[in-house]
Amino acid sequence: MSIESASLDRVNIAADSGFEIAFDYTVKKPLPAGRLALLVTATDGTTIFASANTDDTTALRGPWPLGRQRTRCRVPGHLLVPGQYYVTISEPVEAYDMIHERVLAFTITEENSLIARDGRRGVVAPLLEWRSEPVA
Repeated sequence: MSIESASLDRVNIAADSGFEIAFDYTVKKPLPAGRLALLVTATDGTTIFASANTDDTTALRGPWPLGRQRTRCRVPGHLLVPGQYYVTISEPVEAYDMIHERVLAFTITEENSLIARDGRRGVVAPLLEWRSEPVA
């Protein structure tokens, strides 16, 4: 498996827009179980979140299907506060993971941001679901 580094051209994303980070890769021969993982950090190095393609399973690693694959990680809108971020990924290489730091850079803009709207604080700015119902 080989992962090519993405361009560090900065991408601007409105705060309310979700986006995907895609891994395109080809598995040419059977490989040991593994996983794709990413880490999103702020410009000062603060870890914002980490995720892996096996997070929704009980196993840390999973099988690799042969052939060309595209695996996507969806980041919802209204999660990140306006600012600049970097993505670090891990590439499974035989029995270990090779870390590729800051392969992608992006900026969350203040456009439609809850922080810009009302000055709230926090490392993240999620748009959470609220419900009200009459109580008898």
